[in-house]
Amino acid sequence: MGKIEILWNQSALDDLERIVSYIAKDSPLYAEKYALKMIESLEILKTHPCSGRIVPEMNNQEIREIIFDSYRLIYCIRGSQKIEVLSIIHGNKKLILNF
Repeated sequence: MGKIEILWNQSALDDLERIVSYIAKDSPLYAEKYALKMIESLEILKTHPCSGRIVPEMNNQEIREIIFDSYRLIYCIRGSQKIEVLSIIHGNKKLILNF
């Protein structure tokens, strides 16, 4: 099996943009670094797609999450070669199942 491709849906990209915009109010440089580290935290999925835990609210083997800082990066395993990042939510927020 080759490397898995990580794709971002629009909702997840919007979530990332909101997070970066919020942090950038205090520090644009830190906001950029934070976003890069968040994105890098998903790199493990290219070789170990099941390394994230199953999202408890979903109880679906294909929908998992990586925890980064206080955020839940929710993704779906799409076949054997693709991961789709579905959403990024703060750990204190309730997960709304809209994906």
